[in-house]
Amino acid sequence: MEKPDILELHSHKGHKRNILLFERGKTLPAMLTVRKYPISCANIDQIQIIETHTGSGRSKTSNVGIFNGSKVVIKRLSDIQNVIGYDTAHMYFMKDILMRDQIEHSNLIRLLGYCLRHLHREHQWWNHGDLTAVYEYGEKVTMEMLTSDMKSRLRHAMDIADFLLYLKHSPLGPLRWGDLKLEHVLMINNKIKIIDFDYFNNIEKGCSNIATEKFQECEFNLTCQKVNERNFQISECHSVDDCNIGICIGYNAKQNIYYANNILFRHLLEPDSFPREVKFDILQLRKLLDKNRTDAENIIERLKYIHDTIHLTHKGTLNHDVLSDPH
Repeated sequence: MEKPDILELHSHKGHKRNILLFERGKTLPAMLTVRKYPISCANIDQIQIIETHTGSGRSKTSNVGIFNGSKVVIKRLSDIQNVIGYDTAHMYFMKDILMRDQIEHSNLIRLLGYCLRHLHREHQWWNHGDLTAVYEYGEKVTMEMLTSDMKSRLRHAMDIADFLLYLKHSPLGPLRWGDLKLEHVLMINNKIKIIDFDYFNNIEKGCSNIATEKFQECEFNLTCQKVNERNFQISECHSVDDCNIGICIGYNAKQNIYYANNILFRHLLEPDSFPREVKFDILQLRKLLDKNRTDAENIIERLKYIHDTIHLTHKGTLNHDVLSDPH
């Protein structure tokens, strides 16, 4: 019986390791692949479409379907690509998928899988939607859903604050929550879910022109800083040596708070919807948000304090009622 081939490797410490390759005359076993998503090109055609054109944007259009008994959203290249161009539409769609693939938070819509089949433009395959992505299904949010009761208001506000903190320290750097509007917020099991990631970016805004020394102040009272080896990857510069502008570190986080406040916090944190014990705290937080003089960490801390105060007040009221009950 022939011995199997052995590959000898020597480490930098002089240790020898023997690695079994394969027996002569036998082919290597098929490489095992770990599927990250439940849906791929292998089974995407099993989705049964039940609604078409439920939404559309500059790069993609949406249908609703059924997969394994559950509703899903199927996104394909939009007809609007004829206006912005195929390459641009394809780039935005790919960015939407790749961005979602690289970031993870409980308030992000779940990507269930995608399928990319045809890229040969000369065959015009793209007119039929060569790129498809599948997401979990969520209901479109209304202000009535967000503000149905005090507990929901506070829970959604705390979720958004936690999401702001995640964006500030994301694996890709400080992400700017681009194109935030109510239409890009869904609800699944009474939890906010964010969709559409093609506008997300990690480039902090530029500031003063270092070459001409013409000073341009940063917004939100931020300090214009010089681009260096540590921050040039989140700047508008391609390299440190060729950079003639500064960078407003913290701009993305401040911009996120600005839009989150306008679209969500102002409606969620309505003082008259909370007990009198925390009205002052809600007003103080609202004032800080309106002036953008806070950060995600401070928002979370204040909301947690409000939550705990309401909980203790409610608990104290219950205990008092029990003790004062003559029966």
